[in-house]
Amino acid sequence: MTRHVFAAVFLAAASAACSTAVSGEVVEVQEEKRFAAGADADVEVRTFDGAIEVRSWDRDEVRVEITRRSGSRPDAEALEVRATQEGSRILVEAVNPAEQSPTIRLGPASRSVSLIVTTPARLARLQARTGDGAISARDVSAAVGLHTGDGPIRAERVTGSLAANTGDGDVSLLDVQGPVEVHSGDGVIEVAGLLDGLLVDTGDGDIRIDARQGSVMKGDWVVNTGDGPISLRLPAGSCQVIFRPRDSISRQKSTTHSRFRIAVRSWNGKFTAPRSRW
Repeated sequence: MTRHVFAAVFLAAASAACSTAVSGEVVEVQEEKRFAAGADADVEVRTFDGAIEVRSWDRDEVRVEITRRSGSRPDAEALEVRATQEGSRILVEAVNPAEQSPTIRLGPASRSVSLIVTTPARLARLQARTGDGAISARDVSAAVGLHTGDGPIRAERVTGSLAANTGDGDVSLLDVQGPVEVHSGDGVIEVAGLLDGLLVDTGDGDIRIDARQGSVMKGDWVVNTGDGPISLRLPAGSCQVIFRPRDSISRQKSTTHSRFRIAVRSWNGKFTAPRSRW
């Protein structure tokens, strides 16, 4: 199916070494791919530019809905998407056209490939990566990795180890269960759920952590921000918390007999530990 979206175009100067195509029309070409899959599936999806959405259903099947966008139908159809399956391993990859052609597109007619991925609720592994775009995932149990060069990340009701990394964007991980590792070059980070491991770092932004009842520390936790306040809500008597402000002088916020601790550092912000609700 092809859909046409009309938009204004901004024309910029281009190098004489490159050909330039400009159009006032954005064309979307949609395609769908399906793969047989079960709880042992190892699914990886990649795109050079575009949003990725991951959700689950009650079928032993992976469905990938692909939307190619460009300034014309031939250009959109020419965007290559490779899809392979070897046993339980499934890989869908939108190839960066810049690696295949020197032609560039400007403004709204720039090329992108967005992916909507529907998987069984339980998987062995799930990896989603985009060079530029938002990523969301919900209702999945797996070892999950979500990576974007530029854009927000949101995950809800994800069970299993979860790694989220964005070069620039907010990260929101809600109702998650398991160890969590989060990095943002610039953005607010929010994590809430049943946690048993935590590493959170942002170059610039607030951090809010809510380790809910049932969370278990299996090792030290680390929370860092270059600029912004940090708020931690923890199970009562669960750990030792150390706060390191900008001057790097440690101040002990609370002490218990636990053999684990949380190291908290904000280079330009404040730290609060709200009283546990339990």
